Amino acid sequence: MEDKKILFVRGDIKKDTLAKANAEKARAAILLSDASVSAEMRDAKTILNTLTIKSLFPHLRVCAELFDLQNVEHCQQAKADEIGNIVQPGPVFG
Repeated sequence: MEDKKILFVRGDIKKDTLAKANAEKARAAILLSDASVSAEMRDAKTILNTLTIKSLFPHLRVCAELFDLQNVEHCQQAKADEIGNIVQPGPVFG
């Protein structure tokens, strides 16, 4: 049986952060909403990060946390595989 590893990497979605997260070999990425930015910007950042990861690593399954469920369609367009919300537990999409 293979060892399963879960890495927690904090940071902006840049080449060095993705390399630290071993995105090239990873099977999934879980994007958590960034509480350090305003409520209005949280989902925009999550959606942009989803789009960036999926364009660089299309094989990677992306599970994204949204703050406002009105942005689910935008996150789907960014190709998120699964979308969740802290207020409404369980997958919203996926």
